[in-house]
Amino acid sequence: MIAHYYVQEMNAAPVALWPQALDFALPRADTVEFVVDRAQKRWPDTLKPFSALLSETFASRWRWQVRQLGSTTFARFPLTAEMAAYLRSLPKVDCWLANYPEDPALYSEGIATLWTTSHEQLVFLWLTQEEAITLNAAGFTLNRTGNDLPPTRRPLTR
Repeated sequence: MIAHYYVQEMNAAPVALWPQALDFALPRADTVEFVVDRAQKRWPDTLKPFSALLSETFASRWRWQVRQLGSTTFARFPLTAEMAAYLRSLPKVDCWLANYPEDPALYSEGIATLWTTSHEQLVFLWLTQEEAITLNAAGFTLNRTGNDLPPTRRPLTR
């Protein structure tokens, strides 16, 4: 089956959709990635318990195949039961601001299966049309995006 990216605007959605998106995406994932605010120049306190699990950090001017004005710092971790509980600890996607890392993303074998833009309350899911129909029947209002090129685990370095 062919998959595509679908977007859910969480700002107009019931709070329960973020946990439902995680219910769908977490069982498929093997890696979690966050954007760590470079202005803080330190780890968010909420990530400190996971520092021993950190598998990779890198900085790039590319985010989801779009060139950014400045560099973004990414942190990747293997998806463990504790990390899954951490992701579930807040009920909304925009809670990742404040003292949390931003823009959680889940990967399965290098493909982003769920990625977010926290400040815009957007959640993107890599789905087949049938999966999108099922989630929409469960209360989502997913719309297919115009870009079906999945983000890579390491942003392009052009």
